[in-house]
Parts: sequence; structure tokens; C-alpha cells
Amino acid sequence: MIKVTSNRIHFIIKMMSIKSFFRLSTAAALLLGLSACNNELDEPQAAIVPEDAVQLTASIGTPFSTRSTPMVDGATNFTEGDEIYVRGVSDSSGATSYSAVSIYRLTGDTWAPMEGRYILWQTDRMNFQAFYPASVVSDMETQGKPFPEQFPLQVPLDQSTGERMALADLMGIQGGSYVTFTKGQPVHLPMEHLTVKVTVRIAAFKPQFPSGTAISSLTLMTGSVAPNPIETKEYIPFREGEGGVGTDYTILLPGGKNALNLCKRLKIKLQPGGYTLLEADLSSLYINWDENKHYTINLTVGKEMLEMGEVTVSDWSATQDIDSGDGGMQII
Repeated sequence: MIKVTSNRIHFIIKMMSIKSFFRLSTAAALLLGLSACNNELDEPQAAIVPEDAVQLTASIGTPFSTRSTPMVDGATNFTEGDEIYVRGVSDSSGATSYSAVSIYRLTGDTWAPMEGRYILWQTDRMNFQAFYPASVVSDMETQGKPFPEQFPLQVPLDQSTGERMALADLMGIQGGSYVTFTKGQPVHLPMEHLTVKVTVRIAAFKPQFPSGTAISSLTLMTGSVAPNPIETKEYIPFREGEGGVGTDYTILLPGGKNALNLCKRLKIKLQPGGYTLLEADLSSLYINWDENKHYTINLTVGKEMLEMGEVTVSDWSATQDIDSGDGGMQII
């Protein structure tokens, strides 16, 4: 008969505890190792592009003056960090219904979706719609504004710097409509300006003014009347010059048929320093203007009225204005 003393029992329990500790430690180490392996695998997996992902490129239809004007870093195309809002929907001829949106950002030479949310090729033919800048669309969705019908109306009011004017350069594919692509075909999105570029040029001051007179303020106002009244908006243009003869005031205004059907009024408010504020109605011109065009209005400033001289129109890519045929002097 084996006699077991209390000291021996204590020793056996102690040895069992040590073995259990080593077993637990080994299991924990194994689990930690597996977790580390999984983490190492998860990182590259997150960067893997889905096999049916839509990969696209985008450019600007008139690259001579991109993102509103070369005043911003002399840019002639989209630049690093630019973001476009893209919608992809299945072609109506197919049996499968699919719709997805994503914001694609330009990094280096590659457009990739934010957070890896690719639009997918769910059908052999898909329709694509795109808008720039994406932030404007996001703001509209947050505020519950109709989209895309009112997208061209979301032009920022303050365009007094090149950077602010760049944010006003709203663009879309073919005026905001859809373009169809077939799976396997390169998806290239040529963006077009959805705004009207307007330059008010101070051509002369009437002899009523002393030498050295300059414009102290100039703004343009848009609005509408019944049956589709919208709020009046006042825009601050970008100024090139000191307000004297030869000074240009450039602004981007809502363009396109949808915008102009809602926004048919255009007025100019101009004040020569120390003199009476002058206003003039440019609506008869505005309702005939096309987006993606640059209009230059030559003004002669009088103490009581403004006289509109030659109005010229050009593509944004042109280096010289082309006479629109609206020459001659007109009192406004």
C-alpha cells in the first residue's frame, strides 16, 4: 500500500498547474500567431480589385482651360486628388437590374473608388453618368435637393479667387446624360463644362468721369420669375485688373437647358468709386447662351447708364474670341 502524504499531494497539484499553464501558453501563442497571419493576409486582400470591377479614366473635353481656368496652378487636366461622382446602371435591354454609385478619386494616373467601393460589371452593357466635383453632389444629397436636374444651379457664389472659381467649374458627361459601354470596352468619361463662362470687360468710361476712375464693386445676379420662381443669387467674379479700363471680371454661371429654364434672369450691379450704383438687365443675352462657351461683354460706363458694345463668344479652348455677330453699341 502506497502512503500519500500531504506534502506529496501538494507537489502533484503544483506539477499539474505548471503543465496546464504551459498548455494554455502554447494555445495562446498559436492563436496569436494565427491572428498575425490573418492580419498579414487581410491587408493585401483589401487592396485586391474585384474581377468584375469597373475601372475608368476621365478627361476634360476642352483641356486648354480646365477646372474653370488655368489660373489654378496652370492645370490643363484633372489633378491629384480630384474626385468625380459616378453612377452605373444596367442597360434597360437586359433582364438584370443593377444600379450603383461611387466617388472615384485621381491618385497619380489612376482613378480608384473611395474605400474600394467599385461599381461592378453586373451586365454586359451598362450606362454611366459622372459629375465633378463630387462634393457638390454629396451636398445636394445631404440637403435633399433634386439631382441631377438642379446640379448646374449649385455654382458657388464667391468666385473671387482662382481656387474658388475652380470649385464652380461644374462638369458632367454630355450635359449630365448617360453614356453606354460594353463590358471589356475601356470606360473613358469625357467631362464637359456645365456652366457658362462670362467676362465683363471695362472697355471705357464716359468723359463725365475724371481720369483714373475705377470700379469699386461689380456683381452679377441670377433669378427667375413665375411660374418657376427660384431664389435670387448674387455672384462675386474673379477680377483681373484694378477696376480701370481693361479690367476683366470673370464668372461661371449656371448653364444648360435645365438650368436656364429655371434661371432666366441675369443682372449686373456695378459701382464706379464714389459714384451712383448702376444696374443693367442682361437676361436677353443669358437665355441664349450655351454651356461650355465663353462670352465677353464689353462695357462703357456712364454716370447714369451702361453701354454694351461688342459681345464675343469662344470655346473655352480658344485662344482668341470670335465675333458672335452681336456687335454695335447698345444702351442697357
